[in-house]
Amino acid sequence: MLPITAQLPFSAKLFSASSPPPKKPSTRDREYLRTSEINAMIRAAKKVGRHGIRDGAIILLMFRHGLRTAELVALKWTQIDLPGGYIEVHRVKHGRDSIHPLRSPELRALRQIQREYADTSYVFVSERKAPLSTRSIRHIIARAGELAGIPFRFTPINCAMRAVII
Repeated sequence: MLPITAQLPFSAKLFSASSPPPKKPSTRDREYLRTSEINAMIRAAKKVGRHGIRDGAIILLMFRHGLRTAELVALKWTQIDLPGGYIEVHRVKHGRDSIHPLRSPELRALRQIQREYADTSYVFVSERKAPLSTRSIRHIIARAGELAGIPFRFTPINCAMRAVII
């Protein structure tokens, strides 16, 4: 006959580490873009493709307001007050919604986009008038960075979180 042993209470916390794993060190010299690099990306985005103005405005708004890709694709014209010169930013990931002022380059770009895509509720749309996907935003930013000669790879989320105000 097998000996009977007392069973200990099970808890997943008993077997987990007390602290999260250490953060991996970055292999890059810096985790942000400089103003000159952002301006070069905007110029490169405006020169390539059929939607240069839209692509340049995407980069400009992302970096000026620290927008994530999900926040950018969800941006609607009802959130933008062009005569008043402000934008309502609805944050994701438990961020706080806020109202940001728009400067003249942003206002000019948004007015031009509004003229080109007058009958859409979303600000940044595709040729089929559907909102852009987060994947297409990442592609636009990566292409502009490559054409601008940015010396390292980066992602829009890293750039949005470490945005440099131009």
